[in-house]
Amino acid sequence: EGLKVDIYQPVGDTKTDRPLILLSHTGSFLPPLYNGQITGSRSDSTVVAIAAYLASRGFVVGAYTYRMGWLPLSPDQNQRTGSLLQAAFRGIQDTRTCIRFFKKTAAEDGNPYGIDPNKICAWGVGTGGYLSLGAASLHDWGEVTLDKFINTQTLQPYVDSTLLGNLDATTQKPLCLPNHADYGSGFQLSINMGGALGDSSWLDGAPEEPAYTGVHCPNDFFAPFYEGAVIVPTTNQFVVYATGTRRIMEVTNNFGSN
Repeated sequence: EGLKVDIYQPVGDTKTDRPLILLSHTGSFLPPLYNGQITGSRSDSTVVAIAAYLASRGFVVGAYTYRMGWLPLSPDQNQRTGSLLQAAFRGIQDTRTCIRFFKKTAAEDGNPYGIDPNKICAWGVGTGGYLSLGAASLHDWGEVTLDKFINTQTLQPYVDSTLLGNLDATTQKPLCLPNHADYGSGFQLSINMGGALGDSSWLDGAPEEPAYTGVHCPNDFFAPFYEGAVIVPTTNQFVVYATGTRRIMEVTNNFGSN
C-alpha cells in the first residue's frame, strides 16, 4: 500500500531550514464511517486547519496516512485487544518510516521541502496521539511484551515481530516492507492531543527520546486523562489500559523532558 502525505509549506520566502511537523489524524485505526465517525483521514477539518495555521507561521507540515484496520466487532476480547494493538504498532512503524522519508529527501533529493532534518516534531490528534507518543518512546522490544500485551489464551505477545517486523519497520517480514532504512527514525518533539501511551514504563528518559507536550480533556470518554481504560468509539467497549496525558507529563517532568 502506498502511504500518502499532504505537504503544507510557507510561501513568500526561500528558507531551506524549516522545522518539520508530521501531523497524524484520529479515527480509531479505521476509515471514516466504518469507525462510527466522520473523521479519520488526513483531510479531516482539524488536520487541515492545524496544518494551514502552522504553515502560515513558518513550519513545513506533512499530514500523513498510516495503515488502518483491526477487528472491533469480534466477540473475542483477545482478538479485539490484539488486533488494535497490532494496528497501533503498524501506525508507529509508519510514523517512523515517514520521518525517514523526509530525512531521505533532505539528504538525497535536494531538500525539496526546505526542512531542517534535525528539527522534526510528531504531532498526533486523537488516535494520532498514540502514534506521536509511541514513536517517541517505544525503543525496547520488552515494552511490547508486558503482561497486559500478552494473549490470555495463547500466552504469546499480541505483537509478533516475525509477522510485523521490528520497531522501526526496517526488517522485511510478511506485513513489513522496509523503506529508507539507511536513515534514523529519531525526532525532537512529541505533541499529543487527546491520545494515550501504551504504558508509562515506555518513558525512561533515554537519550533517543524527544521532548514531550500534550493537551487533553479531563472528561475524555475514550482515552484516559491520567491512567485507565481505552474505550473505542466504534464499539464503546474496553480494549486495554493505557497512560494518559496528565500522567505522561508527570513522568516527563521527572526526566526533564516536558
